[in-house]
Amino acid sequence: MLTGYANRPTKPELKRLPSSDELMAYSNYLQLQIILDAQTLLTQIIYEIDSIRNIFDEEKVDESHMFVIVNRLNHCVQIWRLLVDQMGILETITPLDFMEFRSYLPPASDFQNLQFYLIEIWFAR
Repeated sequence: MLTGYANRPTKPELKRLPSSDELMAYSNYLQLQIILDAQTLLTQIIYEIDSIRNIFDEEKVDESHMFVIVNRLNHCVQIWRLLVDQMGILETITPLDFMEFRSYLPPASDFQNLQFYLIEIWFAR
């Protein structure tokens, strides 16, 4: 028995395309993409810092681990530089444009705040 698309008991419902009112403006898309990219980069910084903390949590830190620690810290520095450069794009929007764009942020914004908080806590230990 054939189980392909033509033999399905019901046809799948076609999704409608969003109207122009529902589409996100291109500038808003770019701003949202920057924020989502920042979340990924912040997650990487948290991972790097956590791995460094794990090395220092050992009773005795082997000198051979210092190369790993320095490389991971350099990686964090490069990520921070990239994040700062990306924020320059956000500076190009007007306050009114940002207020319109803000409605797209709630799920992302809180997560980033948590990430910054975790980074601050890990450095403060």
